Amino acid sequence: LLSLYYLFKDGDQLWVKLKEMIPLPSKERDLIIRRFKEMVYAAIFGGLCIALIQGILGGLSFWVLGLPSPIFWGTAMAFLSFIPIGGTALIWGPAALFLLFQGTFLKGLILLGLGIFIIGMVDNFLRPYFISAKTNIHPLLLFFAILGGIHAFGMIGLVVGPLIVTLFLTLVEIYIQGTKSRKNLEEKI
Repeated sequence: LLSLYYLFKDGDQLWVKLKEMIPLPSKERDLIIRRFKEMVYAAIFGGLCIALIQGILGGLSFWVLGLPSPIFWGTAMAFLSFIPIGGTALIWGPAALFLLFQGTFLKGLILLGLGIFIIGMVDNFLRPYFISAKTNIHPLLLFFAILGGIHAFGMIGLVVGPLIVTLFLTLVEIYIQGTKSRKNLEEKI
C-alpha cells in the first residue's frame, strides 16, 4: 500500500528515470515499452475475462445443483479467481464436501467434477487465448510463460512470465531488424 502511494505520487518521475536507464536508442526503447504496456493490459484483460467466466460457471453450477445464493457464490468465485492456485476451489471445494457430507453424493460428485474439470481449467486454457488476442503471441507460448511465471515468481508470475517472454521476443525482433538494416546498408555500399 505504501509503494502504491509513492507510485501514484512520483510515478511520472520514476517512469522518466526508468526510460533513461534502458540502454537502447529511443526507437527500440519505445518499442519495448509499448510491448510491455500491451502485455500488462492484455494480462489484466485476460484476468478480468477469466474472472467473469469462472464466476458465471460457478454461479450456474450452484444454481443447477440447488445450492443457496448462487449469485453471491459466483461473484465470490469471480473475485477469488485472481488467486492462481486454488482460487475458486476455496468456494466450490467446501460446497462439494458439504453436499457429500449431507448425503447428496451425486450432487457433491457433480460439483467436484465441474469444479476440477470445468471451472478450474478455464483459467489454464482460455487465459492464453485472451492474452494472445491482444498481443499476437502464440497461445501455447503464453501458456508456458504463465506456468513458468507462476512456478518461478508465485502469483505475480501471471504477469511477470508473459512480460519476460515479451521482452525476449521484442529483443529478438530488434536484433533481426538491426541485422536486416546492416545487410541493406552493406548491399548499398
